[in-house]
Amino acid sequence: MTLAASKSISKRLSQKILRITAAVFVAAVICVGIVSFNAIVLESRQNASRALSNNILEIEKVLTGVESASDMAARVVQIFGPVVNLDSISTGLLKADSALVACGIAFEPYKLRENEMYSLILSTQDEDTGEISTVKMDGEEYDYLTMDWYQIPKLTGQAYWNEPVYDEGGSSSMISTYSVPLFNRTGEFFGVLRADVSLEWLTRVAEKFRPYESAKTLLVGKSGTFISHPDKEKILNETIYTDCLDKADDKALAVCQKIMSGEPGISVMAFGEENYYAVYAPLQNGWRAIGLCSRRDFLKGAEKINVSLYLIVILGLIILYVTSRKTISKMTRPVTEFAYSAMNMSRGNFHARIPSVDTKDELLKLHDSLKYLQSSINDYISELKIATSNKERMESELSIASMVQKSMLIHTFPDDGADIFANLVPAKEIGGDLYDVIQEGKYLFFTVGDVSGKGVPAALFMAITRSAFRFAASLGLSVAESVSRINDNFCVGNEEGMFVTLFVARINLETLEMEYCNAGHNPVVIVGPDGKADFLRAKSNIAAGLFQGFSYVGESVRLEKGSRLIAYTDGVTEAEKKNKSQYGESRLIGFASGIKPESTSREVVENLFDSVREFTDGNERNDDITILTVTL
Repeated sequence: MTLAASKSISKRLSQKILRITAAVFVAAVICVGIVSFNAIVLESRQNASRALSNNILEIEKVLTGVESASDMAARVVQIFGPVVNLDSISTGLLKADSALVACGIAFEPYKLRENEMYSLILSTQDEDTGEISTVKMDGEEYDYLTMDWYQIPKLTGQAYWNEPVYDEGGSSSMISTYSVPLFNRTGEFFGVLRADVSLEWLTRVAEKFRPYESAKTLLVGKSGTFISHPDKEKILNETIYTDCLDKADDKALAVCQKIMSGEPGISVMAFGEENYYAVYAPLQNGWRAIGLCSRRDFLKGAEKINVSLYLIVILGLIILYVTSRKTISKMTRPVTEFAYSAMNMSRGNFHARIPSVDTKDELLKLHDSLKYLQSSINDYISELKIATSNKERMESELSIASMVQKSMLIHTFPDDGADIFANLVPAKEIGGDLYDVIQEGKYLFFTVGDVSGKGVPAALFMAITRSAFRFAASLGLSVAESVSRINDNFCVGNEEGMFVTLFVARINLETLEMEYCNAGHNPVVIVGPDGKADFLRAKSNIAAGLFQGFSYVGESVRLEKGSRLIAYTDGVTEAEKKNKSQYGESRLIGFASGIKPESTSREVVENLFDSVREFTDGNERNDDITILTVTL
């Protein structure tokens, strides 16, 4: 009885499924022409769009590399000025990027040398031999001061991609130039770094757009001028608007305007005597890439898909009926017991009995799933207990480490000749900031530093730095020599590449002469007896631990009685609100200018912490904060 009923249900279900599926398949056959056409067009659009996107990515990968390398080289020139080896900068860029044909550094009149109006260091690379040559162009035969690649960055203060031109008198080739303005530390413009990309290279990369054999690629500049075109005569001589204006074609003009608006998309566009699907998208530097694919390529697969679909319909109906009869089996066990087991587990009994099954169907999968869920929950509970225990132990160890680190910092400050106070608040349990103060007779030594990185490694490096400072201070060396000793010691065996920024100073409390050295640290604020605040000028030095043998430069200044020094780490100026705006140096100077003359160093430190805390308005700190104040 049961077996007969099972077969009857299986047969009826199979026939019902077959009838429903047959109706769906017949409807699909009726609509196959429309469906296949739309599917082919959509897939062809997607293929063309992906191909163009990949081509754009390849172009922008090199253009971005040119921008990054040029920006980095510009920063080097800005930091070190004309004393840096300008030849090595330009030739280094050429060697690093095969897309570049020339690279140069042009200076404002009389900025490189007082008697030279034109000063352009230009390196070019022969595309055939790869040989690099560098010349200094200082004559009026190449008046770069009036050229776009020089004038626009100078006027805007921003890096700029120049429209492709033939650089006659310079690199003597078809190029597009990326130029970066150069400013000294006071913000004064003194020149431009230029990097020239070969237009021939851009054309070769653009021609890689080949979703179909007949596909063509166009590159268009910001003004609509052709940068890349199958007809070489049109490059830099015609624009995307030329043909549609000649033919008075308003539809083509509308497509051209849409392309030049910077909006990516796909449209039908006339090219020669044939209509093409034009896939277009903007590049980051403002150019436009256009991929042209013929309508024949878009639709050539429709006929094959139609034939295949007819065969699939017939074969699918046969297979469906046969397999449905074999796969529909009777239920051998009710699912009620599984529901009870699941309910018990939902109530917290994760060891509830799950009934076994002897079939290999959905019930077996349900059985295995419940078993797996039960096992996973029990395993998770065990792992959670272990993880909780480990977390508690780790928190305890970090708490101890924090106490050890705080105990290393001095909390009782010298008070003979100066009022000193400092405080350090780490962003996490332990941090990488440090400060230290030593007084030996009439000399007061102090330092503030910030170790790269966070957590335990930074804390260990902080402890080493403090010990190194104390040892160097005891040697009787100049401040610059002391920082050099610290740097050399850090560079030995520093495989992790950690470094520390430092401000180290020594004050003669009798003469108020202060010798100091800034190793890549934030500028110290100095407040005069009149209450006027400004940043203490310091020569450029790199952070300690980067390059062994670096010669640090120290300076000295005579302070006035009643002056204050405020040394700090970047956790102060880079403290952020929730909207990402930062405390900044101008706000710090404003705070320092408002310090009351009778305020103690402790009050200054505490008030500055309050000012930063009030600015961030409860936003979580992302960096350690250290502040040290000396009042003479």
